[in-house]
Amino acid sequence: MFGCIMDNEIAALVVNQFVIIVFNFGAGLFTNLGPSANWFVRFIGYISPFRYCCERMLRILLNGLWYKDLVCNYF
Repeated sequence: MFGCIMDNEIAALVVNQFVIIVFNFGAGLFTNLGPSANWFVRFIGYISPFRYCCERMLRILLNGLWYKDLVCNYF
């Protein structure tokens, strides 16, 4: 998407890397999303597509196991 809206492909790559890193913060890769997180990281966690993708993949991996809901609710 950034390559289509920007003229410089190098600038599009840099902007894309920045956006991916910010969304990774929201997925909990770099920091805990619990009550100790600051307001910005908690907000990004609500809109991060990586967070919901990781949660869905975890549910698929644990499908059929009796403790699936316990693990998914904990994380």
